[in-house]
Amino acid sequence: MHNNYYFLRQLSSQLNQHVVDLPVVSCFSQNKDELIIELNNSHQSFFIKASLLPQFCCLSFPEGFNRARKNSVDLFSEIILKKIIAIRQYENERSFLFELEGDYQLLFKMHGNRSNLVLLHHQKAISLFRNHLKEDLEISLDQLDRQIDFSQKAFEQNINTLSKTYFTFGKLVWEYWRAGGFDKLSVTNQWNEFNKLLGLLEKPGYYMIETEGEIVFSLIPSGNILQSFQQPIEAINKFFLKSSISNNLHSEKTIRSKHIQEQVKGSKNYI
Repeated sequence: MHNNYYFLRQLSSQLNQHVVDLPVVSCFSQNKDELIIELNNSHQSFFIKASLLPQFCCLSFPEGFNRARKNSVDLFSEIILKKIIAIRQYENERSFLFELEGDYQLLFKMHGNRSNLVLLHHQKAISLFRNHLKEDLEISLDQLDRQIDFSQKAFEQNINTLSKTYFTFGKLVWEYWRAGGFDKLSVTNQWNEFNKLLGLLEKPGYYMIETEGEIVFSLIPSGNILQSFQQPIEAINKFFLKSSISNNLHSEKTIRSKHIQEQVKGSKNYI
């Protein structure tokens, strides 16, 4: 749920307190699918790290970052020394936007393995971080807001397709819904439980949980809770660090296991 709309809404709100009026002083990449943005007004620095690996896309906000002397590429040069004026969170959409001086916009599109950062000028896309996602050049900002009818009438009319109707909730939330047996209740009781669930998402806690051996970020207290947090930036930073370590271990384990299985298969064939 770290790229869920309800989390990004809380994250962009807290970012507003940290980055507005700060200029972008550097924007670069030194690892594939990783972008670092530094904001600095000569009194304080704020770093944004966009790790957009296909298997794991996540934002984080390290306290510091040492740029490598080699294999480092400057990006989005148009916004260097431009101040961030405002942050715009799009309604029911996994995207938020930095408004910058000179009528530049930097869009954070957090769509899983199709996540991207898009630089726009006068609201027209001019540059992409992940260049292979060519369709992002056609993004229209005035079409990003999405409407959802949260009335009881709409709920009852869509009682059999709730996950499609309330698409912002995400897979983990609907697993929680089914595990709680809420889908087996009467329509009236489902409506009551739905509003409780919506309340949890609109004023969430932040949880790092373990489910089926995987470290997961959650806005609802379910599964094996490893750690809970009060602030979105702190929560996503701790989750990113924990997930990176866990993912690296899992990847290394998979590679080693595959190698051993190939050796076993070869030995069996030899025998």
